[in-house]
Amino acid sequence: MKRKELIPVILLLSIVGFPNSVFAHTKLTSSSPAANEVVRDEVSEILMVFNTEVEPLSSFEVKDQDGNSYAVSDIQIEKEQMKGKLKKPLSSGSYTVNWKIVGRDGHPINGSYTFNVEMQSPTEKPEPVPSVSPSPATSAIPPSASPSEEKSASVTESQPEKPKANNNSWIIASAIVAGLIIVSIAIARRKKS
Repeated sequence: MKRKELIPVILLLSIVGFPNSVFAHTKLTSSSPAANEVVRDEVSEILMVFNTEVEPLSSFEVKDQDGNSYAVSDIQIEKEQMKGKLKKPLSSGSYTVNWKIVGRDGHPINGSYTFNVEMQSPTEKPEPVPSVSPSPATSAIPPSASPSEEKSASVTESQPEKPKANNNSWIIASAIVAGLIIVSIAIARRKKS
């Protein structure tokens, strides 16, 4: 095989050979309440942790089994964590958290998970209120997560799960491709001379 014929083969192999982590997307790794958790106390705050940093435009909403929305206020995003406070604590019932984020890789991703609240003392269910568009804030979020946040069962995402991405992988991959293209051009020009 001639050198000129090897150039496209080398380029193709280098692109196919990139690790999957270069193309991985952000995903939910833990939450509080956790997916499928049965909570016996009032829930007045939702906390989610992702495998990479999320952008400030990210948001979420909480709905009950009847589709009623519960207003979330004071959504805060810091690095890989997003949390928000409910205007009124949730009473007994099944709830779904629908989240929309933009990961560090720039891809918008939607997902959801459910949990149940089983109050030990009877309380009135709060009135559902329309969700308000969240305004991102950047106040500090506690660095540690409770043990219940370590669970991540039955999380539904619109993107398939892939290995955790190295934040600089795309830079390295781009540099390799650029280098191969430059070498290919140099070899082709040398052949013409």
